[in-house]
Amino acid sequence: RAGEAGRLQGLQTLIQTESGPQKTAIVDAVLQAATDTGLSPAVVAVAWLIERAARSTTGVVPIIGPRTVEHLTAYLSALDTELPPEVYDRLEAVSQIDRGEPHAQISERLELARGGAENWR
Repeated sequence: RAGEAGRLQGLQTLIQTESGPQKTAIVDAVLQAATDTGLSPAVVAVAWLIERAARSTTGVVPIIGPRTVEHLTAYLSALDTELPPEVYDRLEAVSQIDRGEPHAQISERLELARGGAENWR
Protein backbone atom coordinates (compact mmCIF):
# COMPACT_ATOMS: atom_id res chain seq x y z
CA ARG A 1 0.00 0.00 0.00
CA ALA A 2 2.82 2.35 0.82
CA GLY A 3 5.24 0.82 -1.66
CA GLU A 4 6.70 2.20 -4.83
CA ALA A 5 4.30 3.79 -7.31
CA GLY A 6 3.48 1.57 -10.25
CA ARG A 7 5.25 -1.44 -8.79
CA LEU A 8 2.57 -3.91 -9.86
CA GLN A 9 2.70 -2.73 -13.45
CA GLY A 10 6.42 -2.07 -13.61
CA LEU A 11 7.54 -5.57 -12.66
CA GLN A 12 5.25 -7.24 -15.19
CA THR A 13 5.09 -10.38 -13.07
CA LEU A 14 2.72 -12.17 -10.73
CA ILE A 15 2.28 -10.29 -7.48
CA GLN A 16 -0.34 -11.13 -4.89
CA THR A 17 -2.89 -8.36 -4.47
CA GLU A 18 -5.60 -7.71 -1.93
CA SER A 19 -8.15 -9.64 -3.96
CA GLY A 20 -10.46 -10.42 -1.07
CA PRO A 21 -11.47 -9.39 2.43
CA GLN A 22 -9.20 -11.92 4.13
CA LYS A 23 -6.10 -10.69 2.28
CA THR A 24 -7.03 -7.13 3.19
CA ALA A 25 -7.47 -8.16 6.84
CA ILE A 26 -4.05 -9.84 6.82
CA VAL A 27 -2.37 -6.75 5.36
CA ASP A 28 -4.16 -4.59 7.95
CA ALA A 29 -2.99 -6.89 10.75
CA VAL A 30 0.62 -6.84 9.54
CA LEU A 31 0.56 -3.05 9.26
CA GLN A 32 -0.97 -2.74 12.75
CA ALA A 33 1.62 -5.14 14.14
CA ALA A 34 4.36 -3.04 12.54
CA THR A 35 2.96 0.08 14.18
CA ASP A 36 2.60 -1.66 17.55
CA THR A 37 6.12 -3.11 17.54
CA GLY A 38 7.98 -0.30 15.80
CA LEU A 39 9.20 -2.70 13.13
CA SER A 40 8.75 -2.44 9.38
CA PRO A 41 5.88 -4.41 7.83
CA ALA A 42 8.43 -6.53 5.93
CA VAL A 43 10.23 -7.51 9.14
CA VAL A 44 6.92 -8.32 10.85
CA ALA A 45 5.78 -10.46 7.91
CA VAL A 46 9.03 -12.43 7.65
CA ALA A 47 9.38 -12.83 11.44
CA TRP A 48 5.80 -14.13 11.54
CA LEU A 49 6.53 -16.67 8.78
CA ILE A 50 9.75 -17.78 10.49
CA GLU A 51 7.86 -18.34 13.76
CA ARG A 52 5.06 -20.11 11.88
CA ALA A 53 7.66 -22.41 10.28
CA ALA A 54 9.21 -23.15 13.69
CA ARG A 55 5.79 -24.14 15.09
CA SER A 56 4.77 -26.17 12.06
CA THR A 57 4.77 -29.94 12.05
CA THR A 58 5.54 -29.90 8.34
CA GLY A 59 8.33 -28.30 6.37
CA VAL A 60 7.60 -24.61 5.85
CA VAL A 61 10.26 -22.33 4.42
CA PRO A 62 9.61 -18.61 3.96
CA ILE A 63 10.79 -17.54 0.52
CA ILE A 64 11.98 -13.97 0.20
CA GLY A 65 12.58 -12.01 -2.97
CA PRO A 66 14.55 -8.87 -2.21
CA ARG A 67 15.06 -6.46 -5.08
CA THR A 68 17.55 -4.24 -3.26
CA VAL A 69 20.24 -4.58 -0.61
CA GLU A 70 17.96 -2.62 1.74
CA HIS A 71 15.19 -5.19 1.24
CA LEU A 72 17.62 -8.03 1.94
CA THR A 73 18.90 -6.33 5.08
CA ALA A 74 15.35 -5.85 6.36
CA TYR A 75 14.43 -9.47 5.62
CA LEU A 76 17.56 -10.79 7.31
CA SER A 77 16.93 -8.67 10.41
CA ALA A 78 13.74 -10.70 10.87
CA LEU A 79 15.96 -13.65 11.80
CA ASP A 80 16.78 -11.85 15.06
CA THR A 81 13.23 -10.62 15.63
CA GLU A 82 10.81 -12.29 18.01
CA LEU A 83 7.24 -11.11 17.78
CA PRO A 84 5.26 -10.79 21.01
CA PRO A 85 2.91 -13.79 21.43
CA GLU A 86 -0.21 -11.62 21.14
CA VAL A 87 0.99 -10.23 17.79
CA TYR A 88 1.72 -13.72 16.47
CA ASP A 89 -1.67 -14.97 17.68
CA ARG A 90 -3.47 -12.02 16.05
CA LEU A 91 -1.74 -12.69 12.73
CA GLU A 92 -2.53 -16.40 12.94
CA ALA A 93 -6.19 -15.74 13.74
CA VAL A 94 -6.72 -13.35 10.85
CA SER A 95 -4.97 -15.64 8.36
CA GLN A 96 -6.68 -18.87 9.37
CA ILE A 97 -8.09 -20.72 6.40
CA ASP A 98 -11.76 -21.66 6.48
CA ARG A 99 -11.75 -25.42 6.02
CA GLY A 100 -15.42 -25.64 5.13
CA GLU A 101 -17.55 -28.69 5.68
CA PRO A 102 -17.38 -31.18 7.32
CA HIS A 103 -14.58 -29.59 9.37
CA ALA A 104 -16.74 -26.69 10.60
CA GLN A 105 -19.48 -29.05 11.72
CA ILE A 106 -17.01 -31.33 13.50
CA SER A 107 -15.28 -28.44 15.30
CA GLU A 108 -18.65 -27.14 16.50
CA ARG A 109 -19.31 -30.51 18.14
CA LEU A 110 -15.78 -31.23 19.30
CA GLU A 111 -16.60 -30.75 22.97
CA LEU A 112 -19.49 -33.18 22.64
CA ALA A 113 -17.25 -35.73 20.94
CA ARG A 114 -14.81 -35.45 23.83
CA GLY A 115 -17.55 -36.36 26.28
CA GLY A 116 -18.44 -32.82 27.32
CA ALA A 117 -21.24 -30.47 26.36
CA GLU A 118 -24.30 -30.95 28.50
CA ASN A 119 -26.89 -30.39 25.79
CA TRP A 120 -27.29 -32.35 22.60
CA ARG A 121 -28.24 -30.32 19.58
